[in-house]
Parts: sequence; structure tokens; C-alpha cells
Amino acid sequence: MASSCWRTNRVTGSLVEGFAYRGAAGVIGTEITIFTSLAYAFATTFFDRFAGKPPQQLGPAVRSTRLELLRRGNPLGLAYVAYGRADAALATA
Repeated sequence: MASSCWRTNRVTGSLVEGFAYRGAAGVIGTEITIFTSLAYAFATTFFDRFAGKPPQQLGPAVRSTRLELLRRGNPLGLAYVAYGRADAALATA
């Protein structure tokens, strides 16, 4: 099982704040505990979009990934949240 943002409510600060403090342009987290198989499905689908050809920005990539998992019959993909600028994108060389 995997979780990220949900667990941080029990400690001072949060993972999102920690990554932002260290310069992260964006963080993707969940509000609930997620099974590893769903985390894998979300990650692979997201990175196919975010780093694909053509690449999508953070916001659209998260949204389309959530909708794809919903289309596949898994509403738990809606638990994923992007923290950061929706227009964040990978830099091109």
C-alpha cells in the first residue's frame, strides 16, 4: 500500500511543503492509502503523458491520467492530487 499526503497530517509539516521548500516545481500525492498496483498504474500512465510525445503539462497530465483510470473502472485514481503549477512541464534540451 502506498500513501503520501494523507500520512503527513500526523506530523509537523508535510511532504508537499518539504519538497516545495527544497525547490520542487510540483508534487503529486494522494489523500488516501492506495494499493501499490494502482500507484503503478497511475505512475506509468502519468509519465507516458507527462514525458510523452507530445508532452503534457502537469495539470493536464494528472487530469487525463485520473480520467483514464476512471474509464478503466477504477475511481481511486481520483484520489491523486497535483500540488504545483498546472503549467509545469519538463524542460527540453
